[in-house]
Amino acid sequence: MIRKQASSKPKNIFEQFFGANGYEDITVNAYSKPVTIEVLPLPEENRPEGFNGAVGNFQYKVQVTRNQLKANEAFNLKMTISGKGNLKLIGAPILALPEGFETYEPKTSDNVNSKTFDYLVIPRNEGEFSLTGLDFSYFNLENKKYVTIPAGEIKMNVLPADPGSSGAQVYTSQSQVKQTENDIRYIKKGDFVLLKSETEFFNSFNHFMLLISPILGLMAVLFLRRNHIKNNSNQVLVKERKAARLAKKQLLAAEKLMLENKKDEFYTEILNALNNYLSHKLNIPAADLSREKINAVLVQKQIEGSTLSKLTSTLDTSEYAKYAPGAVSGDLQLVYKDTVDLVTDLEQQLTRKAG
Repeated sequence: MIRKQASSKPKNIFEQFFGANGYEDITVNAYSKPVTIEVLPLPEENRPEGFNGAVGNFQYKVQVTRNQLKANEAFNLKMTISGKGNLKLIGAPILALPEGFETYEPKTSDNVNSKTFDYLVIPRNEGEFSLTGLDFSYFNLENKKYVTIPAGEIKMNVLPADPGSSGAQVYTSQSQVKQTENDIRYIKKGDFVLLKSETEFFNSFNHFMLLISPILGLMAVLFLRRNHIKNNSNQVLVKERKAARLAKKQLLAAEKLMLENKKDEFYTEILNALNNYLSHKLNIPAADLSREKINAVLVQKQIEGSTLSKLTSTLDTSEYAKYAPGAVSGDLQLVYKDTVDLVTDLEQQLTRKAG
């Protein structure tokens, strides 16, 4: 845009006096010579491992707020970069801290000629530690070389934690997490396969099982009831199954009498237990229960001779004590034990023969 004097004459004396319409603005297109900028890549040769794109001329300083603290307490690690260059583009350094040190994402502050990364670090384990690998590398444009400024070794003395102290877990980027068994892992990224699952209940396996379960339950109840009726319809078998249970009940009563030292009642209960057991087990009515009948049936069932002799001896002793109270002497506890062993022996032999 340029201004030049107008060619038209003033219309009146006022325009002539004040110079109105004496100039006019004209748009003019102006062109400059093109400027070519060649952007060269940073050299790959001798590039430091920790280089993160810093280009310019910088100074570097690393500080910690304290070198001694207790486990689960926090300290600040400050990394300050100053000088001239692409400060705005420099990203936060990746820390290689010792095992058991946790850290937040850093707080970044920018000034005119400096940039500071402030890390909050929490050690979890006690001991002597060294913070290493905190060097800063940049590319110097003046001498076209990479420069590494060492941070030096920082010693940290971590004392035992206070009893009951526990610090909050801090955020750690996914790339820094070491996967351990039975630990929470990050969401899996990348390609993975999705499998179609059975979502409809109708016509599914569970649906059909639910439909036929009442029928299966009814069949099971009918089967159990039929077996129950069948097993209890034969009174002889019922009495045989109950024989041992009834004998056990009467022997418990005899044991109580033995503990009370009621000798006469004890022998009476022993005799009743044996007679009732033999009556039910051998299917002999109580009125027909005699020594000869018992021996005949037991011999027919192939009961051992020693068992028969023990049975005869026990019956004789009990009957004698019943009809002649006070005339029998002996160890009641031994009589009780022999009777229990006798019933057990008979039950095993009779059950085995029946099988």
